[in-house]
Amino acid sequence: MGLKRFATEADLARPLVAWLEDLGWDVYQEVAMHAYGRRADIVAKRGPILWVIETKLRLGWEVLTQAEFWLLHAHRVSVGVPTVFPAAERIGRLLGIGFLSVYGASIDCVQEVVRPAFRRRVQPRLGQCLREEHKVYGEAGNAASQYYTPFKATCRAVLEVVKQEPGINLKDLIVRAPHHYATPESARCSIAKWADEGKIPGIRVERKGRLIHLYPTEAR
Repeated sequence: MGLKRFATEADLARPLVAWLEDLGWDVYQEVAMHAYGRRADIVAKRGPILWVIETKLRLGWEVLTQAEFWLLHAHRVSVGVPTVFPAAERIGRLLGIGFLSVYGASIDCVQEVVRPAFRRRVQPRLGQCLREEHKVYGEAGNAASQYYTPFKATCRAVLEVVKQEPGINLKDLIVRAPHHYATPESARCSIAKWADEGKIPGIRVERKGRLIHLYPTEAR
């Protein structure tokens, strides 16, 4: 069989995602359990079962270490790479990590070389973190740091409202924009701080007395 040379990890992950969906799995991409924690390239879910797949353009210790981290959090853990060599297969079986060979751009070019061990009991945090946004926010393996977090979702919602109502004051914004904060008070304090520091893309702040008004950066 002819081996495809993938330009990026996202190119390699794309047929894997399609393959999993074809098998009836719900697929979530670039999933982190904590804001600044490790991200799983792919988390597939079918019923209560979670399957984590880490992708790399070359099989080595780095991707095996990444995969090993998820053994406590997913019922199955695999590595997706273009080629799998026999020594790695033996290591994978010892660790309980599976291997998927992705040698082309279609689902017909995905082959499960080693089936991962199945763990009945895993820590629940990963499953609790999955959101619908993980399915579409950023492709698995992308190099542009595109991945979903509640904070990023809040930033997007804030920007949408500010574009619709340039100059909106902070109090009215909190009512109109969905956010991940526990209370309106914490939302006001946090959004004011992050907007002031330029951490909400596309937003600038103007203060008029004690009132904070938000504008899109392109509106002057």
